[in-house]
Amino acid sequence: MRSASKRTPTAGMSRTSAFKTVGLPALVLIACGALLAPSAAHADSAAPVLFATDAPAHDNTIRPKMPISDLAIVGDQLYAGYGDYGLNTGPTEIMSYALGTGTATDQFTLNGEAVDHFRILDGALYAPDIDPKLAWDANVGYATNASGSWRYVFGAPFEHVFDIAKIGSTLFLSGQSLNPDKAKYGAANELAVIKKSTDGGATWTIEKWRDSGSAAIGYDRYYQLTVAGDTLYAQATLDSGIVQPVDTWRAGSWSTFAQGGGVSFTGQDVPGVLGGTRFDSAKTAVFNGNIIQAGSRFALSGSGYGVWVQAQNARPSGKYSPAYVPMPGRVVDLYQDGGVLYALSQNSSGTTSYVSSTTDGATWQTRATVTNPLGEPFAHGTTTIQNPVGSYSLAVNGSDAYIGTSESRIYRVSLDPAAAGSAPLPTTQPPGKNKK
Repeated sequence: MRSASKRTPTAGMSRTSAFKTVGLPALVLIACGALLAPSAAHADSAAPVLFATDAPAHDNTIRPKMPISDLAIVGDQLYAGYGDYGLNTGPTEIMSYALGTGTATDQFTLNGEAVDHFRILDGALYAPDIDPKLAWDANVGYATNASGSWRYVFGAPFEHVFDIAKIGSTLFLSGQSLNPDKAKYGAANELAVIKKSTDGGATWTIEKWRDSGSAAIGYDRYYQLTVAGDTLYAQATLDSGIVQPVDTWRAGSWSTFAQGGGVSFTGQDVPGVLGGTRFDSAKTAVFNGNIIQAGSRFALSGSGYGVWVQAQNARPSGKYSPAYVPMPGRVVDLYQDGGVLYALSQNSSGTTSYVSSTTDGATWQTRATVTNPLGEPFAHGTTTIQNPVGSYSLAVNGSDAYIGTSESRIYRVSLDPAAAGSAPLPTTQPPGKNKK
């Protein structure tokens, strides 16, 4: 996490570490009919097969055996992200693995502490530079292969670049930055900001900002950007703890609407419905006209694990009012392959993972039930222990699912053919409370 000691950022100084967001993804959807939990029918599958070990993550000297935080497939390559921007584990190697052979390629060295997630925009891969190894007032941005080869785009001053999005030819970056003009943006030293570029990333302007009004160095941030059609959604998380409205951008103008509408959330930091929080960067997906989200801190009281779904154009009373759907475990990632949306979830003990899928957003089926492999042995006093690896990330290519786990390993699992079946009863285990 961010170090307790504060410093004055100056040119040439490296950044302090930042609060590591927990990658607890999202999933589900809504349709006109009832929302159903995943069917358990035909969910058994073969044991997971070790596909690759990400050597830079596994052999890192600051934090060995880091989790695979995200997976993405572009062409015939599976890309893996990792890093810990709380412990400052960078530089970070962007590795890819050939789907057919597992052959590893070191695509790019990002001079930052972590690649927490990828974004695929117009068929190209983008990696936001969450914690760059540059001064807080230096131009930073993202790595991309959009031009055919990997390069780094030094976009604009940011302390942290948490996300990137694109609508038409307009690019957006979100995160946290120093206040460049207190006469214009107020007295706060730091801002939660969204910056915009209309020239391919060459120049950037502050498009939206919010702050808690604090002069102290804190956590005013936009963690996440969600694009649904021609609309950009974002929600700031501020140190003040005040619930922020959802900000939307469409055709060059901004509007806001409140969060709420009778939904009873549990856990802490619930303001981050569309933006995540510093404790739970809940991932979102847009599928069949719906915004889908999940995360341990967005559980419905008494209903166990599930996902939240909001029709992108339906906001009763102008509020964000998602519906709830139970899932077989805590959802940790989702991935779209063609016209199918997949979700990766894990039970509370960390011993079993599930891959579920939907083609309509209303009916979910469990396509694989996976016994998590044991991790590497380690000494604990006079005994040796092997714990199950935890599931962190998912990518799917046809009938093959790739699961990124703790200890820097990627496993391949064969998915069972989709088959109709009855919906199981939802789990009743309480949501996790992990905090990093």
